[in-house]
Amino acid sequence: LAENPISCVALGAGTVLDNIHVLRSGLVSSYK
Repeated sequence: LAENPISCVALGAGTVLDNIHVLRSGLVSSYK
């Protein structure tokens, strides 16, 4: 990963997006 910073950044961004998706899903289900 250190040799390819773009892949590292893409992986990190994907993880953040996954976390946001999970959080939003949790908020939506808690409001129902």
